Amino acid sequence: MQRPAHDRRRLGPTYASIGATITALASTGASHGQFVSSGGPHGISGFVAPGQTATKVIGGQQILAARMTDGRTVIWGRQGLDQPSVPAAVASPSPTNPVKKLCLNTWNNLALLQDGTLLEWGHSYEGQPYGLPAGGVGTPTNRPTDIAAFDACRAAILQDGSLVMWGNNGYGQANVPAGLGSVAEVSLGVQHALVRKSNGAVAAWGAGTANTGSWPQYGQSMVPAELTAAGSTSLVCAGGYHSIALMSNGQMRGWGFNQYGQTQVAGLTNIVQIAAGTYHTVVRRSNGVVICLGAGNQPADLGFPSHAQCNVPQGIGVSPNRVVDIAAGDYSTLVLLEDGSVRMWGVASQGPTGGIPKATSDSAAPVASLDGDSRWFVGVRTDGTMLVGGYDSISNGYLGQSTHSLPAGTTVAGNRIVEVEVSAVTNTAIARRQDGAIFVWGNTTFGQAQLPADVGAGGNPSISAAIGFGHCAAVLADGTLRAWGLNTSYEATVPPGIGTPANPASRVACGGDGTRAHTVVQMRDGRVSCFGSNSHGQISSPSWLGLTGPVMDVDAGGRHSVALIEGGVVVCWGDNNRGQILVPNDALDPANPVTRVRAGLEHTVSLRQDGTVVAWGRPFEGQLAPVVPAGHRVTHIAANGNATFVATEPDAPASPNYDLNDDGSVDGSDLGLLLAMWGMPSPQGGDFNDDGSVDGADLGLLLSNWGPVP
Repeated sequence: MQRPAHDRRRLGPTYASIGATITALASTGASHGQFVSSGGPHGISGFVAPGQTATKVIGGQQILAARMTDGRTVIWGRQGLDQPSVPAAVASPSPTNPVKKLCLNTWNNLALLQDGTLLEWGHSYEGQPYGLPAGGVGTPTNRPTDIAAFDACRAAILQDGSLVMWGNNGYGQANVPAGLGSVAEVSLGVQHALVRKSNGAVAAWGAGTANTGSWPQYGQSMVPAELTAAGSTSLVCAGGYHSIALMSNGQMRGWGFNQYGQTQVAGLTNIVQIAAGTYHTVVRRSNGVVICLGAGNQPADLGFPSHAQCNVPQGIGVSPNRVVDIAAGDYSTLVLLEDGSVRMWGVASQGPTGGIPKATSDSAAPVASLDGDSRWFVGVRTDGTMLVGGYDSISNGYLGQSTHSLPAGTTVAGNRIVEVEVSAVTNTAIARRQDGAIFVWGNTTFGQAQLPADVGAGGNPSISAAIGFGHCAAVLADGTLRAWGLNTSYEATVPPGIGTPANPASRVACGGDGTRAHTVVQMRDGRVSCFGSNSHGQISSPSWLGLTGPVMDVDAGGRHSVALIEGGVVVCWGDNNRGQILVPNDALDPANPVTRVRAGLEHTVSLRQDGTVVAWGRPFEGQLAPVVPAGHRVTHIAANGNATFVATEPDAPASPNYDLNDDGSVDGSDLGLLLAMWGMPSPQGGDFNDDGSVDGADLGLLLSNWGPVP
């Protein structure tokens, strides 16, 4: 990060997260050692700072958010093409014009600011309309006061009570009925609109004006007669294909799709808030108790559309965990507790923190290795501790979300894990311990856990380990290369003469796309060797590779490969359907050379010397869009499937600049400048001890450094 020449103190670059498919754990509060991921279904965009609590929770289509006490909006979950680029007015709102309401969707989002400004961002998906109407919404004297959004359909209530709708109109849900009158509340389902008029009557339109019992007609727009009367209703909420209303007499009514019991709300009392997902309903009682109805009411409900989203954790709703706000995603439930903390469960709740960005780190040690895929991830720190997040269904071959799921022996005192990697397809992990022992766990259907007899600890320990679609490989201390597991493309058949004591290897990488696989080997003489599937040229490395300079790093993607030549030159080969082998100029800057490369299914990631990340290839899950917290730099990168992971640490502070006029010496001229700043906050210089003011303490520091600048 560039700073003015007169201020040599580093104010702080950050490290952040890039993209994509699931991770749901971010350690972001300690002095160093955080690792995060964002984008894709279950990523993270934004961070919960230490000491910060939430004031509001927001649910959307596979995307969730919390509004923090400092005014920021923290967003996590599935992010579409442009989703990580949250407008500054939403991510860091002005205290005088905060975000009044935020509506979240898979591909695009809508925000209403306090002054009535509407902001929309994201991506048009499968031809669905996207973007604010031409000419805007409302007028300077009749601004929006409330909004709703679902599945690319948008609605805004103006100051005069009129309703404006735009976007997806496949079933007429964006056609405001003539003579509707003044509207007090609007809620949108997958293909229908539900409103409460200012007089307390309910109206609905779009899909479900009839109940045919086939998609999407489930009677969700057939409002019960007693709700059409003035004064009958105080709250309404639209689920995916069902509708819920709270009547003025305190009774609840539900109608529409009810296969999972999501409309069976009769008899519930003391209700003050309603939220609904696609197939479930969430209500909050006045005493802070939360009740969930519909799909996902058992811990083991993990088949579509049940993801335990109605399985309320024990103790939620009881002091000191009373609920003060609720929200629902497609298949998840989000609650805000009275202490300002956020809890969630359902499809996006994997990981020790329930899928929510963490406020504090589990360890002060920095990250040494990390990897993950669309379902789970693993990180290992320099002190040997391992952090694991993801689905916790061992029966399905997933890793599990706690360290209890780790194989025996991976956490031996004084013999730490130093490297970890996961398969993006088979939900399997491989870890290498300090003494060279290798552990494989998760789904080992293809024999990945059946290590060759000479692989592991002993007189010839492993120095590198990798896992692909269904095969593993390891390099031993003497340079011997071993591979095992699935071998349909000969990805586990080491060619003669490759990886032997006479022609030793130094690092190995395994790739694959779920159908075919390949292996890339970095040789000690600086060359590269590849074997396995060559369906897209992924093992046809350039003949000159290693001759112009030794290869320092390699990785294998889905159907492409990448190598880093000494000096920071990045070379890619193989499939280019998403531009994953077209190295951008930013990754070829000799003044800021690349130091590490990694490959995902259809994207490539590089880490530069200054701790910044450059990624290229498939963008659709947000894996190419780093979100780096201020004051940090990236130290490690990983790419797998449609996900990118980064580890970060705070930027090292430089010494204060006592030579305020940059003339090469600290002398009377600098003293004069310091005195001119006396008593004033001075971010540009003079405040050497960073206490917010230029005063006697800074004068003492200046005098103690009197003379030439070292």
